[in-house]
Amino acid sequence: NYDGLFRSWGLGIHRITSTPGNDIVLPGSSTMLGHAGEAYGLVSDAYFDTIRKVGFIFMNNGVGVGYKTNNYSIFYTIEQEVFAAIENYGNIASCIESNGFYEDQEKINFLYPNPSDGLVHISVPNENIQNLKVFDTKGQCVKDTSESPINISDISLGTYLVKAETENGSFSYKFIKE
Repeated sequence: NYDGLFRSWGLGIHRITSTPGNDIVLPGSSTMLGHAGEAYGLVSDAYFDTIRKVGFIFMNNGVGVGYKTNNYSIFYTIEQEVFAAIENYGNIASCIESNGFYEDQEKINFLYPNPSDGLVHISVPNENIQNLKVFDTKGQCVKDTSESPINISDISLGTYLVKAETENGSFSYKFIKE
């Protein structure tokens, strides 16, 4: 059971039970699904809470020497610090609101084409888009507009996140600039 960390496992997916001293990930989540990774100095985690509808992926590389645990959880302290930062500063309530879909699945939002090299169209049926912001992978806003399509011909190649705000909420989409 890897020193008490892997207390429940199924179909190759780690099932977090939030047992004190063993497998606590996000303190506000009683169960999570995912995978922990460790190899040659790399420590990584990918977990999803099906109740709170929030997940994360993180990777940390280092020399693999000096990773420590404590009595709170068998996860390394570096992992525990990332988990605590996500829980305390990750604005989880906003993540839940920004899932990219309406509760009414008959009204599905679209971003197309993806990947793109010139114009990215955002379609939110029966809604007026009030604001569109495009963020790079460093979290920097590279475009701020209220019009769709978004001209991306002047931004660098890579992966981006666009946040669309309407009168009924906000929606996030990932796209690739080729």
